Parts: sequence; structure tokens; C-alpha cells
Amino acid sequence: MQTGQCLQQLQSDAWVMAIAPSPVENILASGGADCTIWLFDLETGECLKRLKGHPCWIWSIAWSPDGQMLATGSEDGTIRLWDAQTGDCLNVLQASQMRIFSIAWSPDGQRLAAGGGDSAVQIWDVNTGERWQRFEGYTNSLWAVAWQPAGHLLASSGNDDTIRIWEVDTGKCLKILQADRPYEGMNITGVMGLTQAQKAALKALGAVERISN
Repeated sequence: MQTGQCLQQLQSDAWVMAIAPSPVENILASGGADCTIWLFDLETGECLKRLKGHPCWIWSIAWSPDGQMLATGSEDGTIRLWDAQTGDCLNVLQASQMRIFSIAWSPDGQRLAAGGGDSAVQIWDVNTGERWQRFEGYTNSLWAVAWQPAGHLLASSGNDDTIRIWEVDTGKCLKILQADRPYEGMNITGVMGLTQAQKAALKALGAVERISN
């Protein structure tokens, strides 16, 4: 980190969509278009293990806090739980019919949050394999989920340019965060000379047009 020197170059067989370092060992997990999870030794660059089972691209990877398990989310809407030592698939969670862009373990390692193309945040009980909570409110894809260190709150971000803060136990959305867009609140009502495409672009950047009855 001090020199910025590239210490190691790791090579897989296809596009890499997700990477995650182990919290307890000098191992990096990666996954992508070859539908395979690669476990690399960061010291030697050697591939220690390849985990196969996903039939589609892998979009997200997360280690359990103790480094004993690995969770991976795929194009086919499944999350697979793996034993990091043996490489065995322990469970398959059918989270969605659409790709899983982000997964995150709770700080205690008992639950797994996921988000993706179906616009809902889902929380799974890792021990039982049952879905524990489902939070709705987005109208498009979710890109990221992250736990508060204490484990009581969960943050999610989506295609609607918002970050939502959820109370995990109740599923209540406590807050919606959104940065001002470049033309936030600019009134283009009655402005002449704009095409429909230009108006749509301005609205996407925060402009408003009030249509009279």
C-alpha cells in the first residue's frame, strides 16, 4: 500500500465480476463469466481450489466473518454457500429469478443479505436456509447491500439513485438518502425549443416539468 507496486497478477479464464479477500487467511476469492469460484494464494499466486456448481455468471462473493464459509451470487438468482476448506457446496438459496449483484454477511455470521435485479432486499438465515426478511421499496435493480457493524441496520443502494437504511428486525425503512442531481428542482415548464429527448434527459438529472390540467 505504501509503494503502489503490483505485487501479484492472478489469472483466471474469463471476465472477473467479483473478488473478496478472506478475513482470516491470505486467500482471494474471485468469480465471473466462467461460472467458477477461484481461490488464490496471495503469496504465491497459485490457484488453490476451483469451486463449480453455478450454471451462470457469478456477480458477487462474500466471506463469512470467521472465514469458514463463502457465499456467491449468480446470474440465475441463486446464492450458494460453500465450505471454504473442503470446497463443498453446503446449500443453494433461490433468492430470485434475476441476477444477484450484491451479498453481505451479518456481523455475527448468522444471516446473509442479498440484492439484485428483482428490486428487493432479502435476508436469509444461514443455518436453516430460510428467507427471514424481504424489504421492498425499490422499483429497479439493487446494486449493493451493507450491514452496520452492530448488525441492527442494513443499507442498500439501487438504480433509483437512492440509499435506503433499513431496521433489520422490523423491515422498516428508516431513511432514504439521495444526493442532489445537477439540475435538481430546475423548472422547465413552458420552456421552448427543447425536444422530448432533451426534456427527458433534464428530468433524469432532476429538472421538473409541471403539466397543467
